Amino acid sequence: MAEGKPAQTIEDTAECTFMLNGHVKKVTNPDPKLALFDYLHSNEVGLIGTKTACRQGGCGACTVMISRPEIDQDGKEVPDKWVHESVNSCLRPLVSVHRQVVTTVEGIGSAAAKKVSPVQDNIVKFSATQCGYCTPGWVMAGHSYLLQKKICEKKKVTCADIEDIADGNLCRCTGNRPILTALKDFADDEPGKNPQDCGKDNVVKSIVPKGWEMERTDWEVPNPEGLVKLNPPPLKTQNMKRHLPSYVQASSLHNAFEVYDQVKGNPSWIVRFQVGNTGTGIYPALTPVVHDNTTVWKKPKLRIDLSHVPEMNLMTEEPDHYSIGAATTYARFMDFIDARADRNKEVFKQESEERRLCALRYLAQRTAGRQIRNRASLGGNTMMVVLYRGQRDYPPFPSDLCTGLLAVGTRVVIVSLEGDRTPQTMSLYDLITKPPTLGKFILVKYLIPKTKPNTRTFTMTYKTAIRHTMAHSYVNGGITVDVVDGVIKNPILAFGGIGPTDLATQTARLLDGAPLTQETLTKAAKTLHGELAGWAKNFSDWKKKVNAKIMFNGEDDDYLVSLGVGYLYKFLVTLATAVGGPTVDKDIQDIGLPNFLPPNYAKVTYADRGVVARAAKAEKCDDSVTLAHLPVIKYEAYAQATGEVTYVREAGPPSRAVYFSWVYARRIGSFKYNLADKAENVEEQIVKDLQFVYGTSGVLSYITYSSMQKKGLCPQAEIGPGVGGSSAFGGETLLINGNVTHCVGDRIGLIVASSDAVAQKAAELIMTKIIKFEETKDPVYLKMEDYQANPNGPPNPEEWKPYRIPFPWGGVCYPKTAPRDFDSDKRPIQNVVERPLQNQDDAGWEKIVRETAEKPPADRFAELPFYIDGKKDQRVTAKCYVVKADHRTHEQMHFYLETNAAIAEPTNAGITIHASTQSPSECQAKTAAILGVRNNHIDVQVKQIGGGYGGKTVRSPYQAAAAAVVCKLMGRAAKLAIERETDSAITGRRHAYFLRVYLAVVADENPKLKEHRGTIAGFYMQAWSDAGYYFDCAETVLNVAIEDSDGPYYAQLSRAEGQMLRTNKIANTAYRAFGHASIMAVENAIEAAGHSPYIFGQDGRGNSTSIRIRSMYKLNQETPYGSVLSDYILDKMFYTMRGADWYRERVAGIRNFNRTQRWKKRGHCLQPAKYKVGFELGTLEQGHAIVNVFKDDGSILIMHDGVEIGQGLSTKVIQIAATELGLPVEIIQIGTTGAKITPNPTSTGASSGSEIKGGATRNACQILRKRLEDWCHEFYDKNLLIKNCEGKPIMPNFEDLAYWKHPSGSWSASWPPAKEGDPPRPIWPIIISAAYSQRVDLSAEGFYTNPYFNLNPASETPQVFGFVYCCAYSEVEVDVLTGDSTIVETRLVVDAGKSMNPAVDVGQIEGAFLQGVGSILSEHVMFQPDGKYKGAMVSDNTWVYKPPFPRDIPLKWWTNIFPSEKYRIRLNQNLIMSSKAMGEPPFVLSTSVYCALKEAIYAARLENLPAPDNREWFLLPTPVTPQDVRRACAVDPSNYVFSRAKASDVMVPCATELLLEHIQKNKLNEVTPPSLNMFASLDRSASIHGKYSLNSSVKLALSDSLQHSASASRMTKPAAIPAVEHLKVQHSSSGVLSGSSDLLMSGSASSLVSVPSSSDVAQSGQSAEHSASEAQSAADTSDSVLGSNWAILPADSPADSPKLKSRKSRREKAGGEEATPETSSAPDTPSSTREERRKDKEKRRKEREAERQRAAEAEAQAEAEAEALRESEKSKRKSKEKEKEKSKEKSKSKK
Repeated sequence: MAEGKPAQTIEDTAECTFMLNGHVKKVTNPDPKLALFDYLHSNEVGLIGTKTACRQGGCGACTVMISRPEIDQDGKEVPDKWVHESVNSCLRPLVSVHRQVVTTVEGIGSAAAKKVSPVQDNIVKFSATQCGYCTPGWVMAGHSYLLQKKICEKKKVTCADIEDIADGNLCRCTGNRPILTALKDFADDEPGKNPQDCGKDNVVKSIVPKGWEMERTDWEVPNPEGLVKLNPPPLKTQNMKRHLPSYVQASSLHNAFEVYDQVKGNPSWIVRFQVGNTGTGIYPALTPVVHDNTTVWKKPKLRIDLSHVPEMNLMTEEPDHYSIGAATTYARFMDFIDARADRNKEVFKQESEERRLCALRYLAQRTAGRQIRNRASLGGNTMMVVLYRGQRDYPPFPSDLCTGLLAVGTRVVIVSLEGDRTPQTMSLYDLITKPPTLGKFILVKYLIPKTKPNTRTFTMTYKTAIRHTMAHSYVNGGITVDVVDGVIKNPILAFGGIGPTDLATQTARLLDGAPLTQETLTKAAKTLHGELAGWAKNFSDWKKKVNAKIMFNGEDDDYLVSLGVGYLYKFLVTLATAVGGPTVDKDIQDIGLPNFLPPNYAKVTYADRGVVARAAKAEKCDDSVTLAHLPVIKYEAYAQATGEVTYVREAGPPSRAVYFSWVYARRIGSFKYNLADKAENVEEQIVKDLQFVYGTSGVLSYITYSSMQKKGLCPQAEIGPGVGGSSAFGGETLLINGNVTHCVGDRIGLIVASSDAVAQKAAELIMTKIIKFEETKDPVYLKMEDYQANPNGPPNPEEWKPYRIPFPWGGVCYPKTAPRDFDSDKRPIQNVVERPLQNQDDAGWEKIVRETAEKPPADRFAELPFYIDGKKDQRVTAKCYVVKADHRTHEQMHFYLETNAAIAEPTNAGITIHASTQSPSECQAKTAAILGVRNNHIDVQVKQIGGGYGGKTVRSPYQAAAAAVVCKLMGRAAKLAIERETDSAITGRRHAYFLRVYLAVVADENPKLKEHRGTIAGFYMQAWSDAGYYFDCAETVLNVAIEDSDGPYYAQLSRAEGQMLRTNKIANTAYRAFGHASIMAVENAIEAAGHSPYIFGQDGRGNSTSIRIRSMYKLNQETPYGSVLSDYILDKMFYTMRGADWYRERVAGIRNFNRTQRWKKRGHCLQPAKYKVGFELGTLEQGHAIVNVFKDDGSILIMHDGVEIGQGLSTKVIQIAATELGLPVEIIQIGTTGAKITPNPTSTGASSGSEIKGGATRNACQILRKRLEDWCHEFYDKNLLIKNCEGKPIMPNFEDLAYWKHPSGSWSASWPPAKEGDPPRPIWPIIISAAYSQRVDLSAEGFYTNPYFNLNPASETPQVFGFVYCCAYSEVEVDVLTGDSTIVETRLVVDAGKSMNPAVDVGQIEGAFLQGVGSILSEHVMFQPDGKYKGAMVSDNTWVYKPPFPRDIPLKWWTNIFPSEKYRIRLNQNLIMSSKAMGEPPFVLSTSVYCALKEAIYAARLENLPAPDNREWFLLPTPVTPQDVRRACAVDPSNYVFSRAKASDVMVPCATELLLEHIQKNKLNEVTPPSLNMFASLDRSASIHGKYSLNSSVKLALSDSLQHSASASRMTKPAAIPAVEHLKVQHSSSGVLSGSSDLLMSGSASSLVSVPSSSDVAQSGQSAEHSASEAQSAADTSDSVLGSNWAILPADSPADSPKLKSRKSRREKAGGEEATPETSSAPDTPSSTREERRKDKEKRRKEREAERQRAAEAEAQAEAEAEALRESEKSKRKSKEKEKEKSKEKSKSKK
């Protein structure tokens, strides 16, 4: 391409012309860096409905719709055909919307105008909004897609399509399920096509009360006619100072070169070529400039937009390749593939072009979210791979699609910016690894090769990430091979994520020309492992070298390498299955299924995702008064859906306002300011340096601790949590005093500027340029394990150093009789909750338990006191098995969508603060303390906040106080709206815990304890909490954790204790569901006990459910802290779920799944939960409300002291008021919460907001109603005439007051018109007007305190709490090779009492549950582990931190409110409207997912680890990322085989055959256990213990289930096993032995294995009855999810059975040999007849019965002797006590 004409000179400034919500807008010479979002929020535009939460395109809150002309396959625009797509406005430059149409959420509907779009209406009616901050983004994402597909393209939309487009938006509140349901309501799937019918019939829409209705408009397609008429030319802007172009919208490559040539002579005018600009969400917008062979990254001065260049937008199909322009967006590329490859065809069963395209589409689909894909270009994505291959401090970019393109051998066309600009073609691999000079070429297009004719080519792509969608890869991969006559040819293996994207050339060379055999697989896996390990090491070395501040997901090298090798294994399995190569076991084949499977073929599919079945049906209701207990829409829902709710972050401050940002520590240690000049006033010098040295104009002031002190403020005022303004913990102030930081996030100063952008820029300059840190020599503790001597070893809390903190209240300790030291200087470091002992002789039991737990597993039996039925006079000594289970949790970020924000403005009465806070009173008190004024000078107002979850209770006063300080010092209004990274760094997280739980479970054979076997007799927990550097509310959180540790289980001996540790991190703080960690630890310990072989006498799989059942509380039992469970119904809920048919079916299905799948496993858990609601501090359990009625129309305004966070508080308050007053909701409104309106507003949290604030509102309404009713009756009875001030009658018809005479008997009704043609006369306004004229008070105040609390410290009555009971069933599937996990099914049942609003409560249940799932699976908080940035938070935004997205929710999800009335359960009348709190309790139900996940991993470990290691319960810290899952599964690459039957050196059947050969060759008559173990050791999943008598009447392969029932610990005598002459093993096509361990659980075990004799039992200390009971326990175990690897082959089965023949023929066809023992060729002649066998069986049965009888008699005799001994000891004690009493009386008489 030769150079063209010289570029035209740009003389005039350009206008960016576009349409916004139907109006043409023109912006003259806009800044190219100005984002569309910032323009929308500018004062000139004021469209604040669009939100932003991350500025990375990772949350979708900023979504708007862009309409543009369609681009044809030649890359040219089609003027008369427009497309509508969603984009992220935070990443889209304003200049890029030139000649396009922008539609925001305000443009499609308005609640104020009573008109909403279909999507807005559905979002509201399906209760798909809570805090509402994300709602506008969801609305626009759904509206854009549905408008384009259904309306413009007239295509059908399926439920699967809806899920595909719901991957770009994050909702933190709802759990995502109701949003998907609302959007799926538009799907065109035929009824019954999907199992859940898209949810259309399963979910009932919420009720829209009269007065809240909106008009649902039709779909409105934006009309670009006004823009088309203007026909503006391409945009060209210029820098006004330099008169050089700053942005050019290139119309062709020629045009782009012209512009470039104009400025290339100016070395300072750096050029950046861009298309979608989406990469700026991750990497800064810098351009590489090469000077003297050194690459320097500089900010561009000119941006050339290539998105409209036709040559770079073409998509054509050539004979041998596809030509795809580099400016092609991901969305267009996916549409191009969809037009050529139907994913609904069985493309995965054949080698085809479609398969290759689908493989590429899979990676494109999993790249970012839909909004990003609509704008991101293929070329821009590739260039990030080229530019960031370890450049600067930024790690390589792990592009998914680039890896796929590399794997198919893609070539690219580039054009150099120098020379003659002739297009050059090169391989994509060369471009990535050996690019031309950076910044000096343009990537024009891709040449994607087609498959060769008559060649079998296979392509597969892979990706593993921490989250299913919107997450960058741990490792991505693509593999392509040709297969010729069973030989692999031309392999290409590409991988990304293990360092820079690259090709595995060594492995490719090994595979090229190799046959598809097991040997090839083994060698290739080994070679690839070594090759990728080298990549990983180089990457790790680079990170250490540059001290990179950006990490990915904390993955280690071994995991990354194992993923790559796993991909190769999956691919070769795919290949072997497709080409008919080596025989692949059926249970292995599924790992080869492609990722792009259509719903029909996938094992689990997102398209078939189930939906919630509401417990409360929305009954038809025409009377808007009777709305109590019905699913009413949220009060603010329509305003949220239309973007008309104003949050503090988006609120415009008053005129002349200043903006400020935090300056905080990014390192730990001492620092100093690097200033241009030395000055006494450091703060003033910093401002000067920012203005003159760094060129930042608009900086006004810099505020530090010392400057506050100089200006008369009180910076020393502590700002930690407290009551009444007093701090509960000391040490933390608004700004640090001095120049030493103790944690990253320490607040150093406040920088004040004229705009938010300037303030943020100045803060960044101070933190990076002006503040200089010195290396700290002090130890830095980032986790609790850092305190122990060996941090790399297992957790050893005994070495940790709990931190003493002064606390005047002395902490919590139960019972009250326990010793407590209230001296703050000598305060114990340990908080304790302990159940009072029934007998003082029981003291010291916890020491016995701890000592027993350290013994070998077989010896962990302890004798503990046990009270039968809890009766004090039935004390026995029970033999208990002690289980010790450790559990580790890590931090979790709140990640509320609206970051902390505050606006402070001066008033005549002081300062008014508008804050995004849950704690207005705390904000008021702390601000007043810092300013040195009284509280009545400070007013804090809150209308609604965008999420909190506890994160805006204790930490939000910092933001409010800072705004007030700036306001005070500047004398002007001040606004703070911090960015996500800052919010993450300074505001704290959930506390991390290490918990050690000891359970003593009854395992006694005593007949008296038969019904109690499996009951938890003793519970002892130790908890260590990571408080951070400042303790904030750490002790309160710890108290709740140890109080809640009992969970739903009653233990007669119970003790929980906790300690706090100080680490160098910002203070951890309050978070939803304080006690979650301890509840999870207890459930984990129960699972450990259930898997122990020593409690129920067998391997215990599934017996955790039995332990739960036998240990659950009963009605009216007391908790360790004295609360009586008077409304306990959890047992009914649990039995209802466990007894359901679906439960048995699911458990059986899981068992079968695990038998038939080698590399995928499932687990399940049925979890009960008891959650204590309310604040830990009873003082906070109070509420205040004011109800005002306006005289003219009778409308009502309610002012309460609660904060609407999204939990539906306002809605429930209105429902309560409407019910109590008997009035329609349409006349009731909720006012702003204000500290001066309802004084002392306590924090809204602890699931108590609706209870307390609703209670206060109810009391106020009752007062007001009684007052008005009494007045009406009084005036009517006296027949008084009501007159106005002029003496004229107000009510000509006095009967109007007598509302009780109306047929309805209600004052909400209306009297008939006074005359014909007049409207009806509402009674309520008539009464109110009349009452006002008679000076009746139309305002009432209500006050409410929680009746469950007793605050009298002298009272012996303990304080009690309200409880919520709930159950959850969860089922989880794991991919053993990658660690990916999927929640297959979840069923939630929650006791809500009589739900006040089922729609709101179900939303709270699902939102809390999914937030808990996030803490368990994906929300990984990481800190820089070493280097100068040690302690810096890495996961501070959406790029690394991953809350659950829509595709992370359960595939099938049922949520039900327990129907208490159906079971005739008496409702608690003390509760407000008999309704229970829902905000926090369901959070703990996510533990069911954790236990199910561990169960699935356990199933994998059984096959991957040697015995007995595979039976041990294991530590699995949360969150459990894919890396943790795979590590826990203990995958050994040596097990990567096509068929286990072919791997005779490691597989169980072959090991058994070797054993039989050993018997025959050596002519053995018996086989001892060592011989058995010698052969069993050949298989890592088998171990043989003890004595077995193998009957010659059966051909037996030792059953896995029987190995544990005859464990070596109970059979110490070396036993000899008779050899079997004719013994065979049958191998099934699924890769495991046919049959089932169920045969062994159905009473037939006796015919297979002889029970040890009584002499053997006596020697081992076990009774025969014990063994028999263990066998029976095996038979009773219905919850087992694990299948056996062994089975029975009947004796009369011929050697040439059809199964054996088919197996042999398959092996012969595959070229293998049948590994059959020599005895297998002998004729199969039974050694005895059937009658003889029957007699033999009967004889043995009688012998066992006699043995059991003898053992029972011996046991009874021993028990009788023990009882006699106990009685003797008891009488002796009594006599001694009498003697002591007599001696005491004698001594008294003497005195």
